[in-house]
Amino acid sequence: MDEEEILKEFNGSTIGSIYFDSHDVFETRRSLFQKAANWMHVVTMERTLRNDLLFSEGDVFDAATVVRSNRILQGRDYISRARIYVRRDPEDESVVHLRVLTLDSWTIGVDGRKYSGSRVMGELYDVNFLGSGTRAGVETYLNYSEWRAKGVIADIETPNFLGSFVAAELHVGRDFDRKRLEIDFDKEFILPNDYAFGAGYFDVDDHQYEVYMPDDLGRVRVWRRGAEVWGGWSRKLAVHKSGYITSRFNHESYPVRPPQTGAEINPMFHKRNELIIGAGIYGERFYSSHMIYGYGFEEYISVGTKAEITGGMSWQEYGNYYYGGARFSKGGFWHGGYMAADLSAGSYWSVDGGRRYRSVVNGELFWFSNLWGKGINKYREFVTLRYTQGWDMGVGAGAVTGFSGSVQPVGFKGYGMGRTRLLLNTETVVFTRHKPFGFRLAVFGFGDAGFIGMHDNPLRNEFFSTFGIGIRFKNERLIFNALQIRLGFAIGKSGFVRSQIINASTEQRIDERRFIPWAPQVAGFE
Repeated sequence: MDEEEILKEFNGSTIGSIYFDSHDVFETRRSLFQKAANWMHVVTMERTLRNDLLFSEGDVFDAATVVRSNRILQGRDYISRARIYVRRDPEDESVVHLRVLTLDSWTIGVDGRKYSGSRVMGELYDVNFLGSGTRAGVETYLNYSEWRAKGVIADIETPNFLGSFVAAELHVGRDFDRKRLEIDFDKEFILPNDYAFGAGYFDVDDHQYEVYMPDDLGRVRVWRRGAEVWGGWSRKLAVHKSGYITSRFNHESYPVRPPQTGAEINPMFHKRNELIIGAGIYGERFYSSHMIYGYGFEEYISVGTKAEITGGMSWQEYGNYYYGGARFSKGGFWHGGYMAADLSAGSYWSVDGGRRYRSVVNGELFWFSNLWGKGINKYREFVTLRYTQGWDMGVGAGAVTGFSGSVQPVGFKGYGMGRTRLLLNTETVVFTRHKPFGFRLAVFGFGDAGFIGMHDNPLRNEFFSTFGIGIRFKNERLIFNALQIRLGFAIGKSGFVRSQIINASTEQRIDERRFIPWAPQVAGFE
């Protein structure tokens, strides 16, 4: 649904008043559990909600700005549903009044994880501490065979510090193998005429840092330190189109790293200072829908285009390099669904002699179908195709990529590495009408295929594929991640390979795709 088109009839009116209509987690108190949950929950403060609005009383009404504000509210973890209603003043048609309706989520959660041996982690967190919109959490790491605590990590995150639209994060503490201090704050581009900036610092000593090596998946001790500052400025060129310029400077050092690191060895651990400048054109607007990344409530889908060129200088301990790159992203609704593409490329050139170094090409194509089905059950298809290739990457850590995180066949547990990676992920999700205890049940099936290796032709590399089925439960009014139970298998060219045959876990909500500029980056090889 194009809400901007619906609201444009109010453009040019004066905003006379803004009324906040905030509701607790459960609107109908039909059970003792719901009554207790509402009693324990602190409703989001009006000040917190007002800080997320891009307008105030007396401003001229602009449909695009109102839709952006609604998207910001709907995107907060502590809000399960948000809607801004507009009505004209019956006595003065040049004035409009706005009602901001919000329904809170249950924001106190617990999480846990079992590691190898007798090591476990438990976490307690609240993503809306005292109704302020701030996330506060504590992770405790234990060895239950020794009945000893092995570490504690504290996390504090606020998405909009004092109404400045600066997102700030602090993570400090230690776990079993790692000491961690990370501080970060960023203000993104929001309006067509806007500015953005950020800064961060990290100091992480990891005794079991996992890296892909040319012959194995290695674990080494790595102590990393670094800092970054960036900023940018944009100006509106036309409707839904702005030009921008950004710059970033970062420093990375490694007090402890593998001892064999050298000029062509372990490029991941080379000390460096880097200045990158970016310039381009972008445009973005939002459409509302449901049952895409979420499980029923309204969500916003970004439609837009971004074209960017980057260039700069990298001063590294084994040589100095120029850098040049480009990136193009586009997404929108087409017949049959939504499609987005993202292409990026970049390379370093040595100052002495112009030798090419660490050249990378990335491509991604993403599609999801319309919501199909005429009965009580609805379903969508999701397809993602990713491609990465690198040349002149050096040797050792950072010279190869692999399958990890979300960039792998689902459930794959084997070892795959190389300089060329081609990955296809497909999933069919059936959203059923069943809601036991308020949890919507979704059934899904997946089938993935990937090629990875050292050949430039991806089809000549090692092949892996996974397939399976599963179920997910999610209550949009609760902060907990979706509960997932999955059954799957993996095969390679020689038959079955290592995989998670049965997996019970939580699935985090997928972040929406955006087309706004950010701190300029070199083409990734991860």
